[in-house]
Amino acid sequence: MPTVERIETWCGQDVLDSAGEKAGRLDEVFYDASGQEPVLFSVKHGMLGRQVSLVPAAEVVLSHDYLRVPYSAEQISQSQTSSVEDELSGEQVAAIAALFKLELPASGPAYSASLIERRRAEAEEANRRAQELELEAQQRAAELEEARRRAGAAAEEAHAAERAREQAEAAASQIGGKPPPASGE
Repeated sequence: MPTVERIETWCGQDVLDSAGEKAGRLDEVFYDASGQEPVLFSVKHGMLGRQVSLVPAAEVVLSHDYLRVPYSAEQISQSQTSSVEDELSGEQVAAIAALFKLELPASGPAYSASLIERRRAEAEEANRRAQELELEAQQRAAELEEARRRAGAAAEEAHAAERAREQAEAAASQIGGKPPPASGE
């Protein structure tokens, strides 16, 4: 059985009107901007479930296998909409509240549970990718530090070789007055 904490898991369950008659099936749950408080439900009804109405989530009663709303079938039909997007504007939310003569806790836009879930998944993926990039950056920084260390060691070796050559030339000029021939001559 779906839990109250995750009301969107009730999608597909019957929605009963105030008379206890089936008004349709729960299609989607819309949350306030915080994503914490359900504000509206979309209910599919009519022949083949092609009509959609928006119904306030306030005062809904959850039972074993249905949701009961305190609104008549007529009120639910009056809140019918041609299409429901993942995001409802504050004006759309206010219009539904006015139709049902309610003060909704949220005055701003409402977002569908599926949109919230998609955004949450996108955020998790972005976070995972950011962690991968951070790890890659750390590895590259370590490789760069190692390359700098090697370059420094190579520069020291080159300086030492240059000093050794200069010392050899100085020693050769003291002995014979002439520096030794360079290799390859």
